[in-house]
Amino acid sequence: MKKIILLLFLSFQFNISAQNMIYLSGGSKIAGKITGFTSDKIAYINLANPNSPTYEKPTSNVKVAFNESGNYLVFSDNPSDADKTNFIKGNTSAHSVDVIVNKEGKVTPVSITDENETEIAANDNGNNIKLSKSELAFVIRKSGSHQLFSDVDAVGSLLSSEKSKVENIRENSKTATKKEVAVKETAIKNDAPVAENSSESENAPKAAATEAPSKAVATAAKGKKGKTAAKAKAPKAEATNQTEQPVAATEPASTPEATNKLSHDDNEVVMPDLAQFGAKALEKTQEFTRYIQAITSVNTDKEAANKSVDMACDLFIDENARVEVSNAIKGTKNKYKIRDYLNRLLIKSGQYDKVQVEYANISYASKFKKGPDGNYYGSVTFVQKFQGFIDGNLVYGDQTKRSVTVVLKHYEKAVEGQNVSGWDVFLDDVGVVETKKL
Repeated sequence: MKKIILLLFLSFQFNISAQNMIYLSGGSKIAGKITGFTSDKIAYINLANPNSPTYEKPTSNVKVAFNESGNYLVFSDNPSDADKTNFIKGNTSAHSVDVIVNKEGKVTPVSITDENETEIAANDNGNNIKLSKSELAFVIRKSGSHQLFSDVDAVGSLLSSEKSKVENIRENSKTATKKEVAVKETAIKNDAPVAENSSESENAPKAAATEAPSKAVATAAKGKKGKTAAKAKAPKAEATNQTEQPVAATEPASTPEATNKLSHDDNEVVMPDLAQFGAKALEKTQEFTRYIQAITSVNTDKEAANKSVDMACDLFIDENARVEVSNAIKGTKNKYKIRDYLNRLLIKSGQYDKVQVEYANISYASKFKKGPDGNYYGSVTFVQKFQGFIDGNLVYGDQTKRSVTVVLKHYEKAVEGQNVSGWDVFLDDVGVVETKKL
């Protein structure tokens, strides 16, 4: 029985970790739970690190933060102290609807029935609908989990402008938790007044209200280390009511000393926002194809062509990245370093009176997956059509399907005396999937 309770508790903690998210400038995000605020900083624990200390980040580096209830703060809106306090406390009530916001700003309460990588199936007032994720901005599910379908910079304005609508819908969709129902039934039997929110009632289990907060929550409230949720009576609280959340400090921290602050630590786990960098990988691939078109154009002067070679090389993780070249007539394949490949294209284009290079079907072959080195790897495919003409006649032509490896790499650099970290996408080896003679 103890093992079952422990597994339930760990599963519960994982779900909370998956829903608490802090989106940062520079395209990073942290599975972090905010535990306090100062005038210009947030205090948080990193839920990806089981032994996380309390960290601090300037609010100027934070875009948006979500908690486990699905509530969120947009920091450019300068949230009030009351908003911050409510955000930390979270909400013990469940919700009966999922809220979807599309890229046009339309806010729709639905009940999601099914979902895959490209679509969401839902029931909208009795009507079964399907929504393409490419047309959506974000969703907040009844469980409190959320998903951004574009990078936070792209959806940030909608998170701000539609916040009141989203909150009103979710507030009106609250359903009583099992605990609230039990409290009300007990009150009815005993002819006693019923508290508005069972998490604030005297009938709430004290273990959940006072012992369950994690080390960083207790730290933010008291200015010193507290018991962790795992070591305190959290399993008991979980067995009593799985949906109840730890209650955080009711007042934001007013001074930096209110937290056991740690400005930087090598163990801090910062994740990239894969939605943002997925789009950026496609953009960089398209940029690479445009440089090739400029390099191979017979109307491009040599200085401009050489500049395009340099700028194309800058898109790659380093100049050791290799490009595979196939010959549709000979049936051979060779590999060249990226700069050598581009210079060969420049020379080759001079052999023709006219060169046409066209690209199509630039799309994902695989999405980002974390590699053993901590970087994320994916691939993008595209179709390259090359045609060379002399005296108006097609002398050589082929159509090649290519696959380019894309690398999402973490970086740290000094900017105006401060250490800034972030993620960026680079291209790597470019391979040939198949080549056809035209």
